[in-house]
Amino acid sequence: MGSPAAGAMHMTDRSDEELKCLRARARARLEEGTLPRAKAVRTWGGLGTGQPCALCDTPIDSHEPEFELQVDLSAPASQAVRFHRECHAIWDTVRGESSWAQWIPVAQRLPAPDELVEARVSLAENRTVVLNLLWVKDEASGAHIWVNSTTMAPLPEGWLPSAWRPCVAGPIDSHGPAESAGATGASVPRRA
Repeated sequence: MGSPAAGAMHMTDRSDEELKCLRARARARLEEGTLPRAKAVRTWGGLGTGQPCALCDTPIDSHEPEFELQVDLSAPASQAVRFHRECHAIWDTVRGESSWAQWIPVAQRLPAPDELVEARVSLAENRTVVLNLLWVKDEASGAHIWVNSTTMAPLPEGWLPSAWRPCVAGPIDSHGPAESAGATGASVPRRA
């Protein structure tokens, strides 16, 4: 895929062959588990910090945009995944193409209780968002409800999940990701 000096070029200067190789590398790394399959919980953007891109392995120079992703709230900031802008787009596209990523309509089937899923949520005015959710049993009513996996709060009125797919992280307990990992609360990471 080119020499380490290739990282200094603008990502849009890559040839079609290099882009094809990056897509193949993204597929392989997703299968190996060295790139995350789950959508990031938090994403920051800024100028490069000189650290290597998780896809092309070249440093992200200080004049290039860098995407820093946090996939797991309980993971230390040092485990953030960093991409060049174009490498991030390739990873996200390939991640969405993978067979594991097929959306399951809510009307067809619901996830298992306490299973962490990525869900398409319909909002007002024909808008949708993708959120990490849990399908949990409400202790007060005994009914199953959708909750935001980060805040453990029920979805606002009118927010309706239409489809879901499993997250790689798998089931967690109904106390939420931070408490499941033994933390006392999720901290808000800050970009260095």
